[in-house]
Amino acid sequence: MTNQEIFEILADNEEKLFYALCQNKENVMLKTTHENAQQSLEAFAFATGCHN
Repeated sequence: MTNQEIFEILADNEEKLFYALCQNKENVMLKTTHENAQQSLEAFAFATGCHN
């Protein structure tokens, strides 16, 4: 699996969590999970240079 493929998986997961959060903004656990996914995606992109 390449870094770009891993990045795309992280991006897909972050996107799904974002839309789930949009539908349920009061869910604190979902908000925290989305924030963590977003930070992971950004850190991976920074470390590898991958992007959409």
